[in-house]
Amino acid sequence: MSDRPKKQPSGEPPESEVLARLPGAGTASGLRVNQRAAEAPREPAPADEPLARPRGALVAMRKSGGIRFSWRLVVVRQDGRVIYKSNQLGAPSEAQAIGQLQPEQLDELRAAIAGADFATAPAGARQNPDAFAYEIIARVGRRNRSAEAFQGSIPAGLQQLIRQLDALMPAAEASTDVE
Repeated sequence: MSDRPKKQPSGEPPESEVLARLPGAGTASGLRVNQRAAEAPREPAPADEPLARPRGALVAMRKSGGIRFSWRLVVVRQDGRVIYKSNQLGAPSEAQAIGQLQPEQLDELRAAIAGADFATAPAGARQNPDAFAYEIIARVGRRNRSAEAFQGSIPAGLQQLIRQLDALMPAAEASTDVE
């Protein structure tokens, strides 16, 4: 053991060791300690989980990505009911009916589905990390047709359908850049 007295730390380090100073030290800084963090977004939809058309649905579209990754899902049922679900902050954890399409709106959506070219999905296209991916599955006749497209490179044959479905989603951010 050493006989040297233990050095008590002083309140201030020597000037040569100071890396930075906070302005207004000793005053209220606006920092909050021991506070709960803001609610984190719920788990994103797994990328390897393909979008499935729910029973009774005419079409479903999942829009995912963005700077703060999130996903939003809109489903239009055969009778025109619009169902919505999202993992964004403040969104309900369960799917919610958010509206009913008028007969003429439903006819326009059916026409957009019939006119959509599901085969035009760009082969080997990659998503910009800050952009959105659109996954669509629709009932066309007796078969399911699906496509995936990425913001900034959406094929012309899918643009109208994506615009119509995107317009059904509640406004969360200005992101409709369908081209």
